Amino acid sequence: TEILRMKQNGKVLNRLDPPMLMNSVSHPMDGTPADVAISPDGTKVAYTFYGYECPVGASCGARTTTGIIPSDRFAASAETKSYFRSPSWATNSRLLNSGGYGSHVNIQDLGTEPYNWITDQQTDLGDAELTRAGDKLVAVRGYNDSTHIVWYSVTGDALSGPKPPAPTATCATGEQAGFDQPTWAPDGNQVAWTEPDGIWIHRDAAGCESRQPTLVLPGGSEAD
Repeated sequence: TEILRMKQNGKVLNRLDPPMLMNSVSHPMDGTPADVAISPDGTKVAYTFYGYECPVGASCGARTTTGIIPSDRFAASAETKSYFRSPSWATNSRLLNSGGYGSHVNIQDLGTEPYNWITDQQTDLGDAELTRAGDKLVAVRGYNDSTHIVWYSVTGDALSGPKPPAPTATCATGEQAGFDQPTWAPDGNQVAWTEPDGIWIHRDAAGCESRQPTLVLPGGSEAD
């Protein structure tokens, strides 16, 4: 139930007990955080709780809630919250997060409510991440056997300011169950993701058709 902040060699710097969050039906959520993401400058941590319930007066279903806390000290409550999941830092003050239809990929600045950036009209979309330059986006698209990784070209300023235009899809993998957790390399030209057999990398995101992805860590998962 703790979040550990560590150096690259595994030395623990501090332990965080993520505060309880309220979900969309005003019920508390606590326990083990399922998604954890540290800001680029290392000062803040976003975390997500997942749960399933059948509350009185609302539909049964899975619910999520995400909060943000300082990375180096105890916080009694989260400073910024949302009812979405899969937080991904675009900058030190802006996140992407994901929900269901109508809120597939959202933008949220610290201290504000999230707003929808992208909703796919044909299938599911989520777990999105921007490049550090903000010029490309990668996400998981589809579900079950139709799941695949797709990346997009971004126009406008997705790192600050108002809502940018919807991005344009430039490349997609084949479809199968088990695609998960896409992530960009710092240079923004390589993209990695998890498949059932391990972590794959496409080493030339701009030259989508010229190179094929390669399996680099058999059995691996959660690349970052």
